[in-house]
Amino acid sequence: AEPDLLTAVAKYARAIPKFAGRVLVASGATGNSTAQAFPTLIKSLDLNVGANTDFVKSLAAVVVSQELLSVGGDAGQKLFEAELTRAVIRAANSAVIASLTDSNTIAAAAGGDPLASLRAGIRAAGASDGYVIAAPAGDVAWLATHEANRGGMGVRGGTFVPGVEVVALDDATQTVVIPASRLAFIDGGLELRPTDAASVNMADSPTSPSQLVSLWQTNCVGLLVARYWRIDGDTSGCVIVG
Repeated sequence: AEPDLLTAVAKYARAIPKFAGRVLVASGATGNSTAQAFPTLIKSLDLNVGANTDFVKSLAAVVVSQELLSVGGDAGQKLFEAELTRAVIRAANSAVIASLTDSNTIAAAAGGDPLASLRAGIRAAGASDGYVIAAPAGDVAWLATHEANRGGMGVRGGTFVPGVEVVALDDATQTVVIPASRLAFIDGGLELRPTDAASVNMADSPTSPSQLVSLWQTNCVGLLVARYWRIDGDTSGCVIVG
């Protein structure tokens, strides 16, 4: 149920094999006679993503008690998996926005409501086969209940209309529009590291001080997930609406 920006972008972006660092794509056509009737090729070099080892790494960790895993059965395992999924997706979502936007990103004025803001962002972004919209969770829920939602999008995101994917971000205060078909995407896969002996910094709440806790001494187990990915290409069309 947790919306995933990488999956949404990958739906429209050009997928590049994991071990390919540089790609040349050429295409073209002609409607009139030219020398030898050869079509003119147009080269696009925007898919160069560098060495295959140059990935972004998003990390997430979940710690649970041995008791939960031993007595919880399927319910305990599903809870563990659900929390791990949410953690790694949220880590990647924040990193995706950070990698696509900077001080030079196009800015568009917000509209009178979330739908007007979405339309303003798409217009400012320019042509694309598909758009990914990262928006505050409240705005996404508003859009989900609007009659313009022809794709069956839920309150956390999904297909708003064909060609427009929306993702809810809990910590976002502005909407970001991504013309996804102008991007290149490499999926570097996942790496899992289970442990019952490590020491991790833990806190009672996100705002309280943390302290080093031994998983072995507290009868807990942890799983660290590293998600490797890379997005490149033409990022000049990304728009911040606010």
